[in-house]
Amino acid sequence: MMQNQQWTLEMKETLRQIPGCDCRLQENLAPFTTIAVGGPADLLIRVKSEDALRRVLERLYQERFPFTVLGAGSNVLIADKGIRGAVLLLDEEPAALEVKKNCLRAEAALRLFQLSAAAARHSLSGLEFCCGIPGSLGGAVSMNAGAYGGTLSDQLCSVTFFDEDGQVREAAPEELDFGYRHSYFSDHRAIVLAASFRLTPEDSRVIYDRIADFQARRRQSQPLNEKSAGSSFKRPEGHFAGQLISEAGWKGKSLGPAGVSAKHAGFIVNHGEAKAAEIKAVFEAVERDVLAQSGVQLEAEVRFLGEWEN
Repeated sequence: MMQNQQWTLEMKETLRQIPGCDCRLQENLAPFTTIAVGGPADLLIRVKSEDALRRVLERLYQERFPFTVLGAGSNVLIADKGIRGAVLLLDEEPAALEVKKNCLRAEAALRLFQLSAAAARHSLSGLEFCCGIPGSLGGAVSMNAGAYGGTLSDQLCSVTFFDEDGQVREAAPEELDFGYRHSYFSDHRAIVLAASFRLTPEDSRVIYDRIADFQARRRQSQPLNEKSAGSSFKRPEGHFAGQLISEAGWKGKSLGPAGVSAKHAGFIVNHGEAKAAEIKAVFEAVERDVLAQSGVQLEAEVRFLGEWEN
């Protein structure tokens, strides 16, 4: 637990008074990640609404209490020693979603497949590519997630967030430095609360057909039945990460209980009971061998969180 255990206990007692907030000490984080590894959080905070999230964040900012937002647990690798301070876990049910004409607003906890499905139900096109991306809206906006030629920033009209001073702000996408797997949130300690999208009316049958096509392509090409954090590396300019990894001899290769998927070399997977350190070792070995083989330096898309060994 954190050096100041009393501070943690006091924070737990304070936050548990907030409706829609559940706090637990020393909770193991592995069950809350898609790759199924990770040590304990000093204080795990589960919030069930945007209002609860705002109130929790206000308190954490006021007390300068260290915290990490986990979201849906994809795109992250958490150290075996866990994460010091608080970890915020956003429950997707019920995450509010509102549709007015061709505009859709959703809270950060909403899963991307739910976002895509809601747009389709309302005959709104533009978010079909989200149908198979793991994770929640907040994390996806932060990293400007995308697939099949589409990215979230293409459809955004505003983002509501907590800024680094603990104030709620709303900003247009052109103010938020969106790029490939990057945004203002990549470089600042700001937390997405909700996002609004301007979409295009279209026949829902056409939208559902597009979603079905994306889902079929994903099932065919990606290791959906294996434990992973999602796509492991960013696409290097002028190259494809999976191709470089295959050419370096890593496709289907294992290093202990972790390795690279035999179905898609862009995914590093946990074959069973791997520890976070063993998975991180695969990342490092793949980067080293790709650099030696091709001269290209890969950059991890997955975020490494927590207390890692030096």
